[in-house]
Formats: sequence, structure tokens, C-alpha cells
Amino acid sequence: MCQMTSTSDAKENFEQAKTLIKRAAEMGCSLVCLPENFAFLGEHYSQALRFAESIESGEWISQYKHLAKENRVWLSLGGFQHRISDEKLFNTHAIVDSQGNIVETYDKIHRFDVDLPLGISLKESRHTEAGCRVVNVKSPVGNLGLSVVTNHWNIPT
Repeated sequence: MCQMTSTSDAKENFEQAKTLIKRAAEMGCSLVCLPENFAFLGEHYSQALRFAESIESGEWISQYKHLAKENRVWLSLGGFQHRISDEKLFNTHAIVDSQGNIVETYDKIHRFDVDLPLGISLKESRHTEAGCRVVNVKSPVGNLGLSVVTNHWNIPT
């Protein structure tokens, strides 16, 4: 399990993840888990929409698939902005095998919508489509039930 602080700089996030994945592989890990928003964490939902890409062939997801193959580890990519239209995305958890293939994906079912004091409103449903299936996958460490756990949000004050 890798702890990282994602930002709106996808290249910086990738370099941080690359270092953590390499270190875990050198320690003998067969599955490396990255958190929700590992690749990108914007300050506004419109940034996530601009960053979102195809989970099958996007530029950033392809680089993470290459890291899995290069380090011969499975990756649990805890939440990725998977574009489904110009207005909507899925928050997708992807499992990548040690050959760089996506084995399974889970689209977050329960979105994070909350109204906070002082008029702050966070509505993941505004830009994120809900998934509709529960996913289980066999991995080198056993069966995994996939989910996406809501990450820390930068709340403007």
C-alpha cells in the first residue's frame, strides 16, 4: 500500500508513484496499491474532466501499465478519471497485471455528495457517473473485492 499526496500535476504524481512502485518491487511486493486520485487531484471538477482519458488507451494509464510490466508487479490503481463523455467520467479502480494488462475495472458506485457549513457543496455526482456492478478479481495475493474510497478533498475556505 503506497501513501502519496496527489496534486493537479500529473507528471509529478507519476514520478512519485514510479518511485514508490519501484521501491515496493525491490522489496519483493507482488501487488502495489495506489490510492484514489493517484494520477491527478484537481482543485475543481472541471480540471478532472479535462484530465480524464480512456482507461483502455489513454496516455497516463498507459504509462502506469508500463510501470507494472517494467517492475513485474500487479498494480491496484485506486481511482482514475475515466472519460465517458465531455461532461461525465467514471471514477475507476483498475487492476493491472505484471504484464501491463488491465485485468478488471470497477466504477465507483457510491458518489461523494455533501453540503458543508458555510455554503460549501461537494457533488461528485455532478461530473461522475455511478457504476453499477460489484467486482471481485483473483490476484497474486488472493481474491480482491474492488472499491473506491473517497480521498481527501481540498475544501476552499
